[in-house]
Amino acid sequence: MSYKVMSRRAFLQGTGGVLLTVPTLPSLLSKAEAQLNEPKKRFISFMTRSGMNLYSWDPTIEANLVPGSTVKVRSLTGYPGNISKILNEPFNSLKSKIAIIRGLDWAGGHSHNYGMLTGFPYRITRSNEKDLVKHISMDQVLAKSNKIYPSPPVTPVLNMSYATSSVQSHILSGNEIQFAPSYTDPAIAFGELFSKLGGSGQSSELSRKASLLDFVLESYNRISKGSKISASDRIILEQHADHLRDIERAITANSNLVCSQLPFAPKSFKERGIKGHFYEYFSNPTEHKQFLDTTMSISFDIMVAALRCGLTNICNYAIHYGQYYNFLPNVYTDHHSHSHKQKSEPVPYDEISIFLMSKVAEFISKLDVPDPSGQGSILDNSMFLYTSSLAAAWSHGGYNLPVLLAGGLNGKIKMDRYIDYKSDRSWSHVTSHSWYEKVGIPYMRLLATLLQAFGLTPEEYEQGQKGFGNWDSNAENWVNYDRSLAVRNQPLELIMA
Repeated sequence: MSYKVMSRRAFLQGTGGVLLTVPTLPSLLSKAEAQLNEPKKRFISFMTRSGMNLYSWDPTIEANLVPGSTVKVRSLTGYPGNISKILNEPFNSLKSKIAIIRGLDWAGGHSHNYGMLTGFPYRITRSNEKDLVKHISMDQVLAKSNKIYPSPPVTPVLNMSYATSSVQSHILSGNEIQFAPSYTDPAIAFGELFSKLGGSGQSSELSRKASLLDFVLESYNRISKGSKISASDRIILEQHADHLRDIERAITANSNLVCSQLPFAPKSFKERGIKGHFYEYFSNPTEHKQFLDTTMSISFDIMVAALRCGLTNICNYAIHYGQYYNFLPNVYTDHHSHSHKQKSEPVPYDEISIFLMSKVAEFISKLDVPDPSGQGSILDNSMFLYTSSLAAAWSHGGYNLPVLLAGGLNGKIKMDRYIDYKSDRSWSHVTSHSWYEKVGIPYMRLLATLLQAFGLTPEEYEQGQKGFGNWDSNAENWVNYDRSLAVRNQPLELIMA
């Protein structure tokens, strides 16, 4: 039997029109393609809501002032023990692959925003015209670039979320900016991402199969046992198949935990009593935690599999702010309510933050698996961005946002560091338009820095104004910041390699 050289995005084709995507296999590439088998550039973002207790988030040991600069820097691997109260044990093994950034500000007052990827601190429904989100988000800009996708992707951006269909990704729909659609159900995401049905009538046939992989087993065996596939590529293929089997087994085993309704189906939520806030469906704390842990873990696995096999190079994940984490000690109401009690009752708020950041660490760790290119890990070759929609949530403040980067995009962004752009240890927020004397740097400069790290020029990412994000609104709140045209596209200091 002869084998044709496969394209960079390899597919296994089985009966019934089902396509199962597999990782790039160097031994099946042409010589020209093998030379171009560089690690893919990938972007992943993770957003939680309702801010952080910044005194518990900030690293416990102050960074060191860099000579000739106002910026402070310190290695994270040199930290004894935990980085901070919130960034605790789960991050200790990740110190060399993350960066904590302090002193990035939203200068405009705002409510619970979705602007981590747009640079606009307001919701898209804001009534004040000058504050409306006016352009697509950073991930969507990357998805349109041939520097991320030299050829059309299967899934330009994969959005998944927990208990919310409103994520940080924004698209242009007609003449309006809208939230991008998001998968809330891992089972639906798995089925739609990893199988492409030749006809609607085959859905029932697929559903009767014990495994999606069994449905294409004959084609899988032909390639995995082919004479032209190398031993190392056979291991990659087997690992990927095992990964997909594990995901599918988890979905099957936990069918009572993973919601079966399609995304954006509020009627189904209502019929099952979920109402969009999953905790309302689980009065038993143990069942609630099992549901949450399983749903998030499977979602992370699906995104890693999609990145690994080339279905997408861009993923976003978001968690709703209205969840009641009734399985945590000291927590007696929902996350949003606890965030507004931060000053009087910091302990429950910290408990929630510690739990949510453990999920961020879990996702980062799952990304730290071998890259199909053979160079480093998927995490190493990706840019992972975490932040919250707020900083000091009790005041709706956006000053000194909690920001964590991971991966480094194949060395383009420096990891293993704590960078402090504020010249003092206080965190600040605006009250009646009066400022603390010392402020940080506009958050939008981070977005421009990351876009440039991916190889985009300002001409490729600017959308109607200089820089990226909402530089022109709320000018009265930006009086102590440098908003000059020269600085808007200037990369953040001491962060790019």
